Amino acid sequence: MKKKLRLLIGCIVLLGFFAACDKDGNEIEDEKILTERIEDIIPKQYLDTLNKLNFKVNQGVKPPIVKGTFSVKPHVLDTSNISTDPPAYRFSDAILTLYGQNNNDFSIKMLGEHFLNDRDTSIATAISGSGNDFTIYGKAKSNIGTAYAISAILISGTLDGENIKNLQTGIIMIDDSHATGLVIKNGQARIAFDSDFITEKIADVDDNKANTKRASTHKSKSTVSLNQIID
Repeated sequence: MKKKLRLLIGCIVLLGFFAACDKDGNEIEDEKILTERIEDIIPKQYLDTLNKLNFKVNQGVKPPIVKGTFSVKPHVLDTSNISTDPPAYRFSDAILTLYGQNNNDFSIKMLGEHFLNDRDTSIATAISGSGNDFTIYGKAKSNIGTAYAISAILISGTLDGENIKNLQTGIIMIDDSHATGLVIKNGQARIAFDSDFITEKIADVDDNKANTKRASTHKSKSTVSLNQIID
């Protein structure tokens, strides 16, 4: 009887061991997929620059599902590596739309207004995080007449019911070669935040219609976006 009991306990221990190994293996693979996706969007040296400016990156391979259209206002400058930036400058109020999240490959679709342009569409996007904390990484093309620039835009926050609290936005220029003099220079970065600390959800999103959906038109006090030069 004791021999059978020891054998049963041994089998349970082995099953637990193999289950743990499988879990660790899956997490390692997930981390690899996520890392590669992020590096395709923002090179590590630029991510390090944002970290030095106190942008909070929420790491992890189990981000919450973030979906909807959100109003970011008042949208205020927090930190910057641009010496001419005035403290607490208020940027244009912004609109953020998130949908189509897939936690198998850490993709998410992002549309916006007045982060970089009147209308912003991410070329490539990823999401990381755990619990209710998340960070979204996007690479976007800004068109200014016939000129254009490529920026990385990061958004961090904590899901709080239907809203987002403590939202930060980080922007860093990756390629200014086709818009010199109109946008901030390569490696220059700004961190802004929703200064009332609650980013309210203003609409739900239908994934099937979202590719043609644009956030609603609104008025803002400022006409300067995060990647433009402030005089």
